[in-house]
Amino acid sequence: MTDSLWLVRMRLGTVLVLAGIASNLSAQTITTFDAAGSADTEPAAINSRGQITGRYVDASSQSHGFLRECGGALIPFDVPSSTNTQPAAMNARGQITGYYADSSSALHGFLRERDGTFTVIDVPDSFDDGIQWHTYETAGTAINPAGQVTGYYSQTSVPAFLLRVQGFLRSSDGTLTTFGLGGRTYMTPTAINPIGQIVGSVHDDVGPTLAFLRDADGTLTIFTDHGDEMRFQDINPAGQIVGFGRVSGGFVRQPDGTITTINVPGSDLTHPDVINAPGRVAGSYSAFDGIPHGFLREGDGTFALFDVPGSSSTQPTGMNLSSQITGYYQDATGVHGFLRSGRRC
Repeated sequence: MTDSLWLVRMRLGTVLVLAGIASNLSAQTITTFDAAGSADTEPAAINSRGQITGRYVDASSQSHGFLRECGGALIPFDVPSSTNTQPAAMNARGQITGYYADSSSALHGFLRERDGTFTVIDVPDSFDDGIQWHTYETAGTAINPAGQVTGYYSQTSVPAFLLRVQGFLRSSDGTLTTFGLGGRTYMTPTAINPIGQIVGSVHDDVGPTLAFLRDADGTLTIFTDHGDEMRFQDINPAGQIVGFGRVSGGFVRQPDGTITTINVPGSDLTHPDVINAPGRVAGSYSAFDGIPHGFLREGDGTFALFDVPGSSSTQPTGMNLSSQITGYYQDATGVHGFLRSGRRC
């Protein structure tokens, strides 16, 4: 697919005054956007330069990647010979990782460089504990400033047909390191910080989903929420982690293990998704109707609550150093991207 800029269609939003308990009630601009001809545009990440990546779905229900520049130009892209491209994360250098499907519907990870070239990421088959394992899918989920990529890979045993999902770390020189708990466990890394710490979740066939932290030296630590379900969503350069648990709800975890709960006043569910270097947290919350709305939590614990005007739901997915927030929202015409920002390019 061409990278022609005529495929851009911008939908300019309005100035919105944030509602809720906030330390700063100044007006913020929400800009909405779509890929041309798409009724489903879903941003996944935003970097410190204000670039946004994500996916959009065309009229034939095929997914494509996009890169939206800070000035608003939207550049579509696809991994060559792919039938479905799904970006997941992007670093400050503009490197993008994610996964794509080939003509046989097999999934592969990818790394897109700033110049538009692609590297395929596939974890090879392996032999562990006397069992031959065949890899049938690999997916990148996060990337740090150094270009280290983390993600997951799925394997079946040969010939017993056991299943497992493990994590991987791809260094900037292409070296692959795999990690997991072995056996029939399913591990999904969600974030990696500049020093190589990785967080995510893991579960087996019977127990609750648990959170994990993999340190740069390879040490893997498992966490629960008072013995119940717990998930880590993101980790910043200082090692602060955001996530949610079945008992505690939303939280931020300090490097020393101290946990502070994050619950939007009056909400039924608070779901922190991202934390930036200054310690601001963004995510979604819902009341008892289950409809998601956006929030930004400042370092002092105050909240700014927001919705895209005219939307039926608002779902933040990414935030950068300047606290620009991207995500998607739904209205009567479909799913669209948004950028919440008080900063000009």
